[in-house]
Amino acid sequence: MLEPEANGFIAVFVCAITLGILRADIRECFESRSEDVIELVKLGIFLVFGALLTGDVLLDDGWAAVAIAAFALLVARPVAVFAALFGTRQVRSDGKAFMAWFGPKGVATMAFSLFVLSSEITEAERIFGIAALTVLISIVAHGISDQPGSEWIARRAEARSPA
Repeated sequence: MLEPEANGFIAVFVCAITLGILRADIRECFESRSEDVIELVKLGIFLVFGALLTGDVLLDDGWAAVAIAAFALLVARPVAVFAALFGTRQVRSDGKAFMAWFGPKGVATMAFSLFVLSSEITEAERIFGIAALTVLISIVAHGISDQPGSEWIARRAEARSPA
């Protein structure tokens, strides 16, 4: 039984680090098989997240939620990506812009919003709804722009490469 203030996820994380340090054979096994496990976990997250989406959840906060989603996708994420890559010379500005638009993936947002939804936070459903709307808008916007975006970054890379 966990202490009242303990966090089971952090405990498992620390145990996994210890196991990886002490047993290289187990670490190598996880490394070689992790892709399948990751895909199964992502599938489960998409399944649960999608099953919880309703029109009420997505549109409960109206235009305010749309504004928050737009801010997250158009301002917060690009600022975070550019700040994280500040000073790197390996990635040019166009590459940073491409990453700012297309990543990071929404799976983390879905997972964290499911954690919030299952918590005792007063506004958990509201937070989940705004996160869900942001993920849905992201899926649509990035689905529409993935081909043109890929072509744009490919043209930029070709223009820089020596003939």
